[in-house]
Amino acid sequence: NLAYIDRAFRASLGLARRDKSAMDGFDVTADGFYRSFFAAVVVLPFYALYLLADRKMGPIIAAYLKVEAREVALLPTAAIESLVYLQNWIAFPLVLGLFARQLRIAHRYVPFIVAYNWSQLIVVLTIVPAILLGLSGTATPATWLALNFASTAFTIYLHCYIAATALQMNMLFAAGIVVFDIALTLSLGQIVRLLYQFT
Repeated sequence: NLAYIDRAFRASLGLARRDKSAMDGFDVTADGFYRSFFAAVVVLPFYALYLLADRKMGPIIAAYLKVEAREVALLPTAAIESLVYLQNWIAFPLVLGLFARQLRIAHRYVPFIVAYNWSQLIVVLTIVPAILLGLSGTATPATWLALNFASTAFTIYLHCYIAATALQMNMLFAAGIVVFDIALTLSLGQIVRLLYQFT
């Protein structure tokens, strides 16, 4: 319900403010673990709007960077990105869970994934300016790239802090977890898109 989501949002906001005690605001039970994936449903409309803005800005950015723009029909793009979005939410928790014991984080795995998932509610807010400017057609190429860079940088910072806090590890180990997440997400996303090209 809304109160449950609001509680998770406030806890995520606390972590973004570097308040370690905000971890106490998450439901870290087994039920809370599965419920944290509902964040994917909350974030989905923002993700879809961002893709539309990115599609609109694509040719402009390509011209700005002097590279060839690749046009893909809207329907296939929606289908591909839906699969990519789904694997973005499933692959990392699944793979990390398989190696949690070897990494000696099994006892902190659930709190970490819960916080990691709900933190997307904060992350998605950072792309709202890009969405609004991109869809309205008022974003310049430099502005669009700067907004995306700022959002990416904040996301990496937040995820590193959450990993360090939730897993109770040093920042170097936390950064390694985040880099693994990024590499896995990008690799699987690229595989999905390449498979579409060969169908």
